[in-house]
Amino acid sequence: GMEFRIVGNNSNEKMSVHQGELSQLDRNAPNYGAKSYNDFNTFYYQASSTSHGGSSGSPVVDIEGNAVALNAGNSGGTCASFFLPLERIVYALEYVRRWEIPPRGTLQAVFTHITHVQAAHLGLDPEAAAREGVLADATTGVLSVNKILPGGPADGKLQVGDIIIGVESKLNPAFTELFEIIDARVGSPVSLRIYSHGEFKTVDVDVMDLYDITPSQFLRIGDAVLHNLSLQLAYYSSARITGVYIAKGGRGFFKCSDLGRRNVIQAVNGTPTPDLRALMNVLQDVGRDDPIVVKVFDHRDPRDEAVFVTRVPPVCAPGQVYTRSKVTGFWSREPFMGMTKRADAAPVLANGVEPSLVAPSATGEAVVDAAAGLIQSIEYAAVSISSNSACPASGQYTVADTGNGFIVCKQRGIVLCSSRLVRNPTSILSVAFLGLVSVPATLAFVHPLYPVAFLKYDPACLHRTDSDVDGQLVELALPLPDDGAARLVVGSRATVLM
Repeated sequence: GMEFRIVGNNSNEKMSVHQGELSQLDRNAPNYGAKSYNDFNTFYYQASSTSHGGSSGSPVVDIEGNAVALNAGNSGGTCASFFLPLERIVYALEYVRRWEIPPRGTLQAVFTHITHVQAAHLGLDPEAAAREGVLADATTGVLSVNKILPGGPADGKLQVGDIIIGVESKLNPAFTELFEIIDARVGSPVSLRIYSHGEFKTVDVDVMDLYDITPSQFLRIGDAVLHNLSLQLAYYSSARITGVYIAKGGRGFFKCSDLGRRNVIQAVNGTPTPDLRALMNVLQDVGRDDPIVVKVFDHRDPRDEAVFVTRVPPVCAPGQVYTRSKVTGFWSREPFMGMTKRADAAPVLANGVEPSLVAPSATGEAVVDAAAGLIQSIEYAAVSISSNSACPASGQYTVADTGNGFIVCKQRGIVLCSSRLVRNPTSILSVAFLGLVSVPATLAFVHPLYPVAFLKYDPACLHRTDSDVDGQLVELALPLPDDGAARLVVGSRATVLM
């Protein structure tokens, strides 16, 4: 029932003051939705207030001007506000004042506060609980295990639904009391008295250092950002804390459209990648434009596993590794030397065809008119082209694009297409033949006047496939004038300069 004031920048209005009255001091952390950050293992204060966006982090003060909590959030469409108590903040602040790092321990488990009535529904008899020292009339409830991460310290020691009777010598601890003891036992076991499946028992659970599983390093390659899977994301779907999370996909780097944000990399080229360091070791031996086999799972559902075959961009910004200092909190940057080898792909033009011989139509598509007699050759000379950008460049922000082209030289692997597909110099190109086989391609030439370009692919890639695609492909035949004079031929869908 204590009255308070919130001093902040409510709705971007500076120095706004809002009043309210506390209504609950032992509320579980609010759930803001599956796609939002949700706190855990702490109480929140609940109150009725008119504060909205802009007041997050603002102090909640009492009538004497003392800060009692921090404004954290509210329930949309209502006057319900949620405040973070200061006990754990003060704990960390005392260490910071001494230029020390506050110890933080974890059992990789989420606890929730339940009432004594809810505990009785889980089988805890009030009289049996009283004999253990837990009195129903002395507290509002008890802590119960809500979630356990597989492979964590609590896995196999605790089960969902277990009720915490005591920790060390402290009976019926609240969140603050429980984690004060856990923080003091980092690297050592902590003794928990629990009620589990109809019996009271004591278990010893090893306390892990929270900093060891908190991402403090990330890798940026092109437009992609990768780091270790965090505890927060692991809690989201009860996943094991292992693998490298794709925080930002950057479809130019991960060429497959389905391989991007929310995926966790488990292995690359058959080598497990439990953390970022292991992934970087694997990528050290991967060259530009080399194929890589990536095994991933969706962090929202660890059972949803998939395998993708993608390629490192032939043109990509240098990789950078960012590392946060545990002592100072500052970030440092160093170059990532992996994926620096480049494939040999010298620009080669089609035999007997100069770039100036082809001019596009007004639509910008380099498509030759399907006149009589050329229909059959055009059908088996046409290819599909896919372009994915590693990062925005040259004023081009389109991430992915598709178009068509034509084979003009099978022996050297030369394809004619519209230059709109290669306006971004970081584009990753691939050519699909007859809708059956897709191979990587590189840019060989862009005409300085006309919007046409020549791509080059490796014909040996088609020979290594089991299909007979290579035998069905033909070159696009452009009849040249016998007299050698240049002339314009205007068709229904293209203009050809011969």
